Amino acid sequence: MSKQAVIDATGPLLRAQGVRMVYGDGQGEVVALQGVDLTLSLGETMAVVGASGAGKSTLLHILGGLDFPTSGEVWFEGRTLARMSDKERTTLRNERIGFVYQFHHLLPEFTAQENVAMPLVIRRMSWASALEAAAQMLDKVGLSQRLSHTPAMLSGGERQRVAIARALVTQPHCLLADEPTGNLDRDTAARVFDVLIERVRESKCGLIVVTHDPLLAARCDRQLQL
Repeated sequence: MSKQAVIDATGPLLRAQGVRMVYGDGQGEVVALQGVDLTLSLGETMAVVGASGAGKSTLLHILGGLDFPTSGEVWFEGRTLARMSDKERTTLRNERIGFVYQFHHLLPEFTAQENVAMPLVIRRMSWASALEAAAQMLDKVGLSQRLSHTPAMLSGGERQRVAIARALVTQPHCLLADEPTGNLDRDTAARVFDVLIERVRESKCGLIVVTHDPLLAARCDRQLQL
C-alpha cells in the first residue's frame, strides 16, 4: 500500500476552517457560505441541513475538491486541497472520495453491474475483476438479482441503490451524498437511507450527507445547520 493510501487515524479525515463562498461582486454579490467550520472522522456520519439556498450543495462541492472557496481552507487526510494539483485532486476523488447525488446519473446504455464497475475500470482494474467487485457490492445493497438490468428497467429506489454501490465500490475513505433520497417517496427514501447508513458503517468510511428530511438527518451522528 502506498503512503498516500494510508489513513491517518490519529487526525480528522476531513476538516474545513473558515470556508466562505461568494459569487459576484459589488451590489450583485451573493454570499453562499459564511465561515463554515467542520471536522469529520473515520466512521462518523454528519448531516448537513438548512433552508433551500443555504449553500449545502456548494459546501459539498468544496469539500470534494470540485470547487474552491473564496476564502478558508479544506484539508483531506491532513493535505490542503487547494495546494494539490488538478491531477492529485482527480486521483483523490477517484480513489478516496465517493459521491452520491439526488439524481443517480447512471449511464443508460450499461447494466447495473457495468455502471458500478466503471470507477474501477477508470482505475485501470481489469474488466473481469471490476465486474466481480461490482457484483459483490450490488449484492450488499440488495440488488444481486438486478445485475443485468439497465437503469430503465429499475425502480427509482433501485437506481439510487446502484448509485450508492458505484460510490462505495472503490472503498472510499469518505462519502459525500447530496440529497441522495430527495427524489424518492418517504418509504423508499427510508429504505435507501437504511442501505446507505448500513454500508457506510460496515466500511467505516466517513459520511457527509445533505438532506432536507429531519428524520433522516437525526439518524446521523452529528448535524451541521447552515
